[in-house]
Amino acid sequence: MRKPEYPIVEKCYDLVLWLHGRTAAFPRTRKAGIGVRLENKVLDLFESLGAATTTKKRLGLLEEASDQLDGLRRLRLCPARFGG
Repeated sequence: MRKPEYPIVEKCYDLVLWLHGRTAAFPRTRKAGIGVRLENKVLDLFESLGAATTTKKRLGLLEEASDQLDGLRRLRLCPARFGG
């Protein structure tokens, strides 16, 4: 098997899959709010990283991905506090 060209994109995809499984276990009242928000943010991150691999003007996309990751770091505490 060939080594992936951009491991960060593969790891982010693994995060998308993992998070989808975790948010499916959230209580119904939290799944529609925090669960959807977390999933959308991680998908935005995945899209930014993927787009950065296909262009020579990566800096803006990587800065955007960094901001998205910061947002995910803040939101990751919410499910535990709200019973997710």
